[in-house]
Parts: sequence; C-alpha cells; structure tokens
Amino acid sequence: MLLAHKDIYCGVFESSIVRGNITKSDLRTVECFELELFHSSGGVSHINGEKYPTAYGMLLCTKPGQIRRSDFPVKCSFIRIFENESTPKSLIDILLSLPNCTYIKKQTDAENLLALLSNLASLFTTTTVKISNEVLINSLFYDILHTILNILEGTENSHSSNHINHIAFKAYEYINENLSSNCSL
Repeated sequence: MLLAHKDIYCGVFESSIVRGNITKSDLRTVECFELELFHSSGGVSHINGEKYPTAYGMLLCTKPGQIRRSDFPVKCSFIRIFENESTPKSLIDILLSLPNCTYIKKQTDAENLLALLSNLASLFTTTTVKISNEVLINSLFYDILHTILNILEGTENSHSSNHINHIAFKAYEYINENLSSNCSL
C-alpha cells in the first residue's frame, strides 16, 4: 500500500497567517481525502451542512465530494491524500470508513498524533524528495492512520506512553508560539 510522493501532501494551516482578516472560507467541494487535526478552539468547520466547533484534538476526515467550509480562526495540521488509479482500494476503504469528525478525548493521544503529523510535515519542506524520504513518508502516513484507527477504537496505541513524543511536542509548541521572541534554552 505505497503512496507516491505526489499522492500525499502534509502541512500546517493557520487561517490568521494564510487568510489574514477573512472570517470564513468559501464553500467548496472536497476533491481529495483530507485529514485535519486542530491545534486550538475558536472556529467552526462545516461538512455537508453539519457544524463542528473546532477544539484542540478535533480530527476531521473529509472525503471527495463532500461540501465544506470553515469559519475562522483555525489552526490545524493536515494531510491531503489524492486518489488515483494506483491508490490501493484497501486504503480508500479505510479512509471512507472514518467518521467526519472525532473529538479526541485523551490529550496524550492528540499530542502524539500531532507529533506524528509534525514529523510528516517536516518531510515536505524540502524541494527534492529522495527515495528514502518516500519510504519514510509512507511509514509515517501509515503510522498516523494506524494511530487514528486505534484512537477511534478506544485502544491504547503504541505511542501513548512515549514520553519523548510528548517532550518533542511541548518543545515544538513552545518554539512555535515564541518564534518572534528571544527564546532561551
């Protein structure tokens, strides 16, 4: 179930940076699978007319053909999976089975998922992608998908006790929030 680098994209969206003073996005038809993990509260996501108030740890899973828009502000990590003739059917079936919205109850689950998404997003910051990075992209993507499925089933995932992920997330969060100030060690 490998994905080519062109079939997947990951990053962070922050409406105040990308959209400035705009208060809501335009209504659009979703063209690919979109997984979004929200970093904060304040906005509302709309999928097929249903409203989902954003909150830390909210996971949206939108599918091609759904209608959506957002009321800002929002900040989320995202993955876009572009379906084509080589996309494994088993992957499509899994993505189609995911609920549109899940509020992750355990903060450690949300933190670990955010750390995985951050690791994946870091691989998309380079302009050239090596074969070894494509393998790592697939590995992280399927680790993220496995983590999501475990969260949805209410089972402990292999990362929930990983203290290193928690420390890395806290460091990332601190640096991100204090980027413009003089950060000390």
